[in-house]
Amino acid sequence: MVLVSGLHTGVLGEDFNFNVDTSSSGPGIVRVEATIDDQLVPVTVLQTGNHNTVSFTPEVAGNYTVQVFFNGAPVRGSPFTVTVENSSVDVRAMGEGLTIAAVDRLTSFEVSARGAVIGDVVVKITAPGGNIVPCKVYEVADDLFKAEYVVVDLGDHLIDVLYCGKPIRGSPFVCATYDIKQVHVTNIPKSVVKGKEVKFNIDANDAGSGNLEILVNGGTVPCTVQDRGNMRYIASFQPTADVDHVIEMTFNGDPIPGSPWAIPISALRDLKVRGLDAQQLLPVNKTYSFDVDTGDVNDGQLEAFVRAPSSATEVANVYQMGEGKFKVEFTPHEVGINTVEILYEGQPIPGGHSTVKTYDHTAIKVSPIPRGKLGETVEFDVDVTEAGEGQLEIMVNRGHVPNTVSMLQKAIFRVEFVPQEAVPHIIDIFFNKQEVPGCPMTCHVANDASSVSVSGLTQLEVIRSNQLQYFTVSSGIQKSDLNIHIKGPDERDVSVKLFENGDSTYRVEWTPHMAGEYSVSVLYGGSAIKGSPFTVRVCDASKVIVSNIGQGRIGRSSSFKIDASKAGSGNLEIIVSANGENVPNFVQAEANSHFLVSFTPQVSDAHMISIKFNGEPVPGSPFNSSIVDGSKCKVSGDGLTHVPINQTTWILVDPRGAGSANCNVQIISPSGRSIPTRTTGNATSGYRVEYTPTEIGQHKLLVEYADVEVSGSPFYAEAYDPNHVVVGHISKGVIGKHITFEVDASKAGDGVLEAEVSSKGQRVHSTVHNKGNKVYEVTFVPNDNNTHVVHITLNREPVRNSPFMVDVIDSSHVRAVGDALRYAPVHKEAFFEIDPHGPTEADVFVKITGPSVTSVPTRVIRQGNTFRCEFTPTEKGPHMIDIHYGGISLPGSPFVCEVFDPRSVSITDVDYQGRPGDQMAFTVNGSAAGQGEVNVEVTSNGHPVRCNRTSLGHNNLRYTYYPEINAPHFIDATFNHEKIPGLPIRVEIEEAPPIEIVHPVGSSYSSTLMKKTQTFVMESTGSPYTLNNLSAVVKAPSGEQVASQIVQTPNGDFKVEYSSPFTGRHTIDIYHNGQRIQGCPYYVDIYDPSRVRIERQESTSMVSKETGFRVNVSDAGQADLKVEVVSPSGTNVPCELHETPQGFHVTYTPQQYGIYTIHITYGGQDIPGSPITQEIRGAGNASAHGDGLTRGEEDQPATFWVDSHGMKGDLFVQVDGPNSIAKCNIDPERDGLYAVTYIPVEVGVYNIQIKWNGQDIQGSPFHAKVVDSRKVKVVGGWQSILDANDQMHLTLNEQKRIQFEVKDAGPGKLRAEVFGPGGPIPIEIEQTSSNVYTISFTPRVDGDYRVSVWWSDIPLPKSPYYAIVRSASLPIDHTKVILSGHGLKEARVNQETEFIVDGSEAGPGQPDIRLIGVNSNADVRMTSLGGHRYRCTYTATSSGAYLLHISWNDKQVRGSPFKINVMASSDAQKVIASGEGLRSGIMSKESKSIIDTRRAGPGELTAYCMGPHRASHCELFDHKDGTFTLTVRPQEADKHTLTVKYGGEHIAGSPFTLQVSGAPDASKVRVTGPGVEPGILATFQSRFIVETRGAGAGQLTVRIRGPKGAFRVEMQRESQKDRTILCRYDPTEIGDYLIHVKWSGEHVPGSPFHVPIFDTQDELERFVLQQQHSTAHTTHTHTNSPIMRNGSAHSGYEKGPYGRWTPET
Repeated sequence: MVLVSGLHTGVLGEDFNFNVDTSSSGPGIVRVEATIDDQLVPVTVLQTGNHNTVSFTPEVAGNYTVQVFFNGAPVRGSPFTVTVENSSVDVRAMGEGLTIAAVDRLTSFEVSARGAVIGDVVVKITAPGGNIVPCKVYEVADDLFKAEYVVVDLGDHLIDVLYCGKPIRGSPFVCATYDIKQVHVTNIPKSVVKGKEVKFNIDANDAGSGNLEILVNGGTVPCTVQDRGNMRYIASFQPTADVDHVIEMTFNGDPIPGSPWAIPISALRDLKVRGLDAQQLLPVNKTYSFDVDTGDVNDGQLEAFVRAPSSATEVANVYQMGEGKFKVEFTPHEVGINTVEILYEGQPIPGGHSTVKTYDHTAIKVSPIPRGKLGETVEFDVDVTEAGEGQLEIMVNRGHVPNTVSMLQKAIFRVEFVPQEAVPHIIDIFFNKQEVPGCPMTCHVANDASSVSVSGLTQLEVIRSNQLQYFTVSSGIQKSDLNIHIKGPDERDVSVKLFENGDSTYRVEWTPHMAGEYSVSVLYGGSAIKGSPFTVRVCDASKVIVSNIGQGRIGRSSSFKIDASKAGSGNLEIIVSANGENVPNFVQAEANSHFLVSFTPQVSDAHMISIKFNGEPVPGSPFNSSIVDGSKCKVSGDGLTHVPINQTTWILVDPRGAGSANCNVQIISPSGRSIPTRTTGNATSGYRVEYTPTEIGQHKLLVEYADVEVSGSPFYAEAYDPNHVVVGHISKGVIGKHITFEVDASKAGDGVLEAEVSSKGQRVHSTVHNKGNKVYEVTFVPNDNNTHVVHITLNREPVRNSPFMVDVIDSSHVRAVGDALRYAPVHKEAFFEIDPHGPTEADVFVKITGPSVTSVPTRVIRQGNTFRCEFTPTEKGPHMIDIHYGGISLPGSPFVCEVFDPRSVSITDVDYQGRPGDQMAFTVNGSAAGQGEVNVEVTSNGHPVRCNRTSLGHNNLRYTYYPEINAPHFIDATFNHEKIPGLPIRVEIEEAPPIEIVHPVGSSYSSTLMKKTQTFVMESTGSPYTLNNLSAVVKAPSGEQVASQIVQTPNGDFKVEYSSPFTGRHTIDIYHNGQRIQGCPYYVDIYDPSRVRIERQESTSMVSKETGFRVNVSDAGQADLKVEVVSPSGTNVPCELHETPQGFHVTYTPQQYGIYTIHITYGGQDIPGSPITQEIRGAGNASAHGDGLTRGEEDQPATFWVDSHGMKGDLFVQVDGPNSIAKCNIDPERDGLYAVTYIPVEVGVYNIQIKWNGQDIQGSPFHAKVVDSRKVKVVGGWQSILDANDQMHLTLNEQKRIQFEVKDAGPGKLRAEVFGPGGPIPIEIEQTSSNVYTISFTPRVDGDYRVSVWWSDIPLPKSPYYAIVRSASLPIDHTKVILSGHGLKEARVNQETEFIVDGSEAGPGQPDIRLIGVNSNADVRMTSLGGHRYRCTYTATSSGAYLLHISWNDKQVRGSPFKINVMASSDAQKVIASGEGLRSGIMSKESKSIIDTRRAGPGELTAYCMGPHRASHCELFDHKDGTFTLTVRPQEADKHTLTVKYGGEHIAGSPFTLQVSGAPDASKVRVTGPGVEPGILATFQSRFIVETRGAGAGQLTVRIRGPKGAFRVEMQRESQKDRTILCRYDPTEIGDYLIHVKWSGEHVPGSPFHVPIFDTQDELERFVLQQQHSTAHTTHTHTNSPIMRNGSAHSGYEKGPYGRWTPET
């Protein structure tokens, strides 16, 4: 809505001002017109943003009409009336109180009114809400008054100053108000540090209008202010000297509450650090501390950070021990060099940067200590790779046994010593004087085992399980040094008993309890004796499992399985017998002691199967197998083929002769559901099985007899439903015309669709054509006009709504008659009739289309059994009349009706007077009347006079005739039998005068410029004459007589004078005594340049674009037109003149921008307005504006506008993201303004290129920063700072620090505000790294707080966040500990996972957390978030189940321990993508690539492809083995971006760039050159060129057939990107060659080429003559079969897209 304000009574001679506000109406142009007494008054419009100030100066008193337009449309209330008075009293208002006022403060201004009294001046002040503000007005001096008032509201106040009841000049005045108390300043620091930027916030949003002024140290320190919008600012300055700083701040000159602020400077040089020793070695996981003395500098914040070797930074704990005394504690967790940095107020302090070395003695790894032997070296390794820097000490037997240490590689050592006694050796290892875990270690030393022997093991063969076994160990050894271990097949130890035999030998007893190989190890002194370990095989026949012995079928192989995998080694014995005779069986060994035994029964008697293992029968042996002859079972019934759904059908199973057994039938529906069956009968009578299908589709019938499928099973029955057949619309028919309709049975199931058509009981031939996918096309031709009945059936069952009735009409007798089918006059109603010659059985449709392709309104009226079609054409030219009867086009339709205009027929050059016997003539011009015939009749006394007609072309006819009698003649004419307006014309025929006495000077034709008076001079020759017997008649082109007179000149000649207001050819007749003299009439063309009009001139145009205008000379007469175009540089620009019916069309093409001058003359005279000018613009004149040019949000529309300023042209916009192309929508609005909208799909800087008519506009390319505030993440997750109610818990007087990670949020800056119970509280925002921001603040009072966070001025999701501060202490209650986070349920290997422990409601305490796994444990690291809240993280190194134990004050919290499932992690970089589809493609064709995720772990695979404007269809096919096929079908050509992600991350190489080419078009390929033309072998040039430019991407195939061995083919091109291919085949024998050239399998134009090669020139010439003769006498001849001589040869090559040659056979 446009708001107009400030209209008041004006004063004569003084500026009149008012305002136009368009802020609520969008962009546009304001135009203002002011008039008085229909005279325009100059108006000035000053635009400032959406506010416009309008001014004009009235020169006369009275009522002015003011009209205000916005974008060409009048605004609401327009026009306005403004009264201007002539005031002799000078009344003025002055003072600051007219423009600005402070709330709750007395404000005043003065009014100067010469000659006024106190009652003449009245002041009225209106507040924004409409309330009246009290105002006191009193006189302070002569002619001077003072107005005082106090405002209480913010906003613009209107001050009306009235003098004698009328507003003074400038009234009403707009006064802005402000409230200094509403200016809030926050974050003023307590102290500053030299060189560190100081920032503080200013919020004047609620303070009203005003000017903010900030001075630091009286203005000596520069201060910058950043406007954040809504009267909110961030002020900053940087101290450069060690002096205190004072901040002074005013608003509209008034000091802001609290101003000035004095801030002391901090001196960092006085700070001291003690106890931070860079040379000291510290163990990990132990707390280390040092002291910091800040001296007198104690108002700032001291911070300490420890950066581990992995670059992980940890905040150290800082404790204040006294005034200026601090203790810093930290606990290193990583081995290596840790960097300690100490900051005071964010600045490094002297000596505050140091390093600390740490080590971990628990990370030392010692290899197992082997058993030693006397005199032999004992070796073990010590690995200190992960222990850090330090001193390693090793001792054997307290140093009594020497040892040597050698380095194998860096940090890995080999320790060696030689035992000299058979006693245990003690090994001690220390690192940095700390004992290594596991020490001391023991090395046992024994005697030599080579003298020990064993008997009773080598003689054993296969033994049976569960029986006692034994063997003997030889004498001469100590029992304590003898160790015997027996392991079974399951790697478990077998119990061993050792007995002394009394002869220094030992008996070893053991019992195997399972089959398999046993390992017997005999060790003495820790060393294996000779032959150890021994292998013993154990078998167990009871472990043999026989399965799958069931009924068999005669003549078919029957098999069963034997599993001896758990029976050990041994032999299987299998016997199959029937009726006492053995049946051959075959044993097939499978993997792992599994066997498949098969035999083929020949009789139906039971077969006995005997199985033994190592001579012992296996459990269940012998087995019985019954035999059934299933071949004798027969299955029949309706339910085996096509069955209708929801109807019970049946099958019959006849088992007679097959033996007695059970019959089982299972029927599976298409959806996999089992259908209930009902089985009746027995093996004697047969089994009847009934079922009812309820689904459309194929049903699977499994028929088993004796648990064996019968012959032919499974059977398949097709269920169908004729009610699902959809019959398309069947239109009315016409005799002899095909009626075709569609039947869709795709959803009705399988079956036979039939259609039967009949008429009066007689069958009509019809066809059913299968179009594919069970869609059919039914066609029949009606032979009579009776109603035809169409029956549609599916499997002989009628479909829904069948039969269908089809009405048939007979259109063979329908005729359209009437002259309007051929000719019709313009603007006059015409009609024709449609006669069906019988009852009107069908609808009539008539469509008439004019020459401009516009439809002409028609009206069809039924008149009995006929139709009358009426229409009124409005333009000349051919009209197409399309007539349909019953949907069938009538014979001859469409008809062509030539529409003409008889009013456009003109009759000129008429001889209006003559004598009998003279040739008389006139011209009929019908060229502008349209197509038609002119009929002319000349009569005299009612009798026709013979006329001769000569065609002048373009329907321009010249008629001549010879009058025979002395009487008036009449000329009449018609055009297409329509009378021509203005006829008949009367021609006077009279006898000639007896003598010729005068004749005019000059020729009978001339051309002259229109003047006030025209003259024509006559000279006398012969008899004397006088003025009395001479007369002149001058007629204009329209036949109207022009006033004229004859005067005599001094020399005796006569001058004819006349003045004509008409242009064109005039006729002049001179009469002597009433008779026309010889040579008359004379013709004069009068022209008038002032009547030349310039039409359709474009005020502006573009460089290099043809422009022009039209010159209308239709009313100016006949003369020469001359046009001269001069460029801005002064050079003449060529132009062209094209004749038009009204004159000329002038065109030219400007090559530079600027003002062009165009000079136009007519008959040598300048036309009015000449020279004219035309502005030519370049693309730079177009402009763009809008937020979408500079900023945007991911997945949100961004909009900007392009303003062409009314210019015509082509707009091009492309928006490119970092890895994508954004789709743009361009919507024209008005006056050349375009709205451009795009949706960015990723964050980053976008390039926006805007071109107008192919040229970049000013500022293009633009750069828009696209962000996504949703991707700003809290380090540790939102759950680490928010509870289940999204509320943040704070602790009174405890600093709250929140870290934000912004690496995925795009380019921007973080901003935050915190409001507490008393208003805003100070907050610090620190960018700790390129991707991490930290905000910190400290709540000082209890109550509710609001935390607002923005990224690039866009609020974060759910911002603002609400918090509560409670100071009361809570009792200890571990049940109130709240746990949250994904890490409480699951995690992924090698990925950090976190959860939050919130003890804010549990009272004082600290959590104790342990994570214990099946295979390994994981360390859990805790980070305090303040307020008894902790962020806990862990990284599991192996998958499996873990238990998470969480305690608070040594008590398990609710739900602890938690079961955590650690899964293998996905790695998108290990996904491998390959294939041509990742690099190129063809429009509308599929391109494929392979994606292998087998090495990447579990994850979700996604793909998205975007072209310049449209997304491509993408499909992923899962091969179920970790590989996928990606299919992309582009919908447009040009560059595409393919994004492939796995687990939400880009795979290697993604996003990919695809170059998509257009579809192949063989018709665009051109083949040229002598190689495809006949020639002579000796001089034949076989090369030819294949040009594929413009044919799209494709494959070129060239095949040449000719005499065997007569040629070889070569193909080449200039470069990889060249689309021109040179081919050569170098023939060596004469004969016929046939060259096939194909592009993507399609013949190119002219292919195949028939090329005969001859031996002599005579043969070639005879061939050419024969071809010419054949072409002259044959309508069409084309030979595809070449003449073959001496066999044939074939050679061919293929060219891939853009050129890879591959031979083809």
